Amino acid sequence: VRGVNGGTPMIERDGDYYLLTRSPIVYAGVGQDLRHATETVRGHANLEGSKQLFYFYRPTPPGYPPHWAPSDNLCRARRCIAVLWTSDGLIWDRRFALSPDEFDVDGTVYYAMHVLGPVGSNLVLPHSFKRDLYAQSALAGAPMYLGSVLHYELWSGRMWPELVWSRDLVRWKRFTKARRPFIELGQPGSYRGGWIREQEGLAFQFGDEWWFPYSASSSLHYRGKVEVFQGDLDRFKKQFPNYKKMGGFRSWEQAFQERPGLCAAPAIARCKVGRVAHVEPINGKGRLVSKVLRAGGDELVINAAIEPGGSVAVAVTDAANHDVPGRSLTDCIAFAGDDTAHRVSWRSGHQSLKGRPVRLHFELDRANLYAFQFASPG
Repeated sequence: VRGVNGGTPMIERDGDYYLLTRSPIVYAGVGQDLRHATETVRGHANLEGSKQLFYFYRPTPPGYPPHWAPSDNLCRARRCIAVLWTSDGLIWDRRFALSPDEFDVDGTVYYAMHVLGPVGSNLVLPHSFKRDLYAQSALAGAPMYLGSVLHYELWSGRMWPELVWSRDLVRWKRFTKARRPFIELGQPGSYRGGWIREQEGLAFQFGDEWWFPYSASSSLHYRGKVEVFQGDLDRFKKQFPNYKKMGGFRSWEQAFQERPGLCAAPAIARCKVGRVAHVEPINGKGRLVSKVLRAGGDELVINAAIEPGGSVAVAVTDAANHDVPGRSLTDCIAFAGDDTAHRVSWRSGHQSLKGRPVRLHFELDRANLYAFQFASPG
């Protein structure tokens, strides 16, 4: 089949791409490879100005329980995320992307994944795609992308989004072992005490804030099927025998009586621009040293929030960790405020940084550092 641009089966119509293939891209069913899945595509992104398309999906894991999982998904307990991508709709590559690891509790699985957008963008993304998939995002090129994976604990029945990151949309990484939800769960019984699901692929900027739509429920995720259950208590016990082993279960009578209260509510999570992830010292004070960077400008701009009595100061060194004259810690005027775009200043005259390979040494005291970038004066 020839597309509009010649020998490609990828046809563009009003911003939508139609892929014309002779055989399935992913096969339904069980197979210990990345070509089989029992679920739908769980996320979709394309690079603006490029015909590269990326799809995030759940491949079928091995047909045996790799770890403890007392649920009706016992035969496919370790749900993971894979990515497949194409530039022409004809040649497809695929790669394993994310899995629960040794820092997760037993019974952890992934339900879905999508891309939030380039770090530093205003997140008002051009959603040119019709929403016929779970999640779709159009991304401008950037050195780093943030994603969100839907993290589900089978033993507790609770679900929440967790941040992940990538530099190429193919190789994805999680943050340190001290991970926290991207959007925090509430107390049990509250409207977001059971599960949280983001509105996939949507994020907006209003003034100096980023807004993330999401839905939430006080119910534990595994109880979703009981909302439409019709029958008496005895039938309820027979139909859902595994519930007795799940987190939050206290009695059959309580589980049966709570059915009418199971519902989801829309909500908005908000943060200041750029503040979806940060570094902070473990014991109040600490130092963060960057890898060798090529300075894109003479000034350094940071996004940071400082607790009362704290500060952040920055030293600039060359690649061998020798101080750049005028850019040492003692020359730096420490910042002690809350700003998404604070320009770091030094007391004495200093050499130009633009185009030079440098390291940044951040001295943090009760400070949260969210982002930094080089900029031109002005």
